[in-house]
Amino acid sequence: MSILNKSAAVATIIGTFIAAVALIYQLSDDEPSVVQVAHVTVESLPSSSNNQLDSNPNTVAASNSVSKAPLPQVTSQSTGGFESRIEAAMLMNVYSNKSQALQGISRDASDAGEYNSAIRAAREIEIYSSKDEALAYIARKALVAGKKNIAIEAAKLMEIYSNKDAVLSEIAAK
Repeated sequence: MSILNKSAAVATIIGTFIAAVALIYQLSDDEPSVVQVAHVTVESLPSSSNNQLDSNPNTVAASNSVSKAPLPQVTSQSTGGFESRIEAAMLMNVYSNKSQALQGISRDASDAGEYNSAIRAAREIEIYSSKDEALAYIARKALVAGKKNIAIEAAKLMEIYSNKDAVLSEIAAK
């Protein structure tokens, strides 16, 4: 793994942490019980052969000499829903960090069967390829769950026509 990739990975993690801390301080005076932090993983980062980055998406590691600290697991049960996570992610300023956080929230909401929250998170993603990836995931999950109308709705929101057509053809085949 090149030093540039490591730097980008560390910068993404640090940027997300700073945004989360800023959000906690901003919201702690008003409603400390609803302060939530967007769940961000490093699963998209490549793992290296010398084990400098762990391939487990729930851990963060910069090198072999640094101890691995687990990321907090945020579930819909602990947050009371995904809306607060979406709001936290929306406060991020860096598009790639925001898109990554919203894509993770969308995936988590889809897995939990909360398709309205999943679609809301995906709509807020500003990078078209990430948005389409999240919406395709929602559509496939909804289709497996027998919710064809939600799958079609998610596919209609896709931005890139080739991606939209591929998902719509999957829906039409079922």
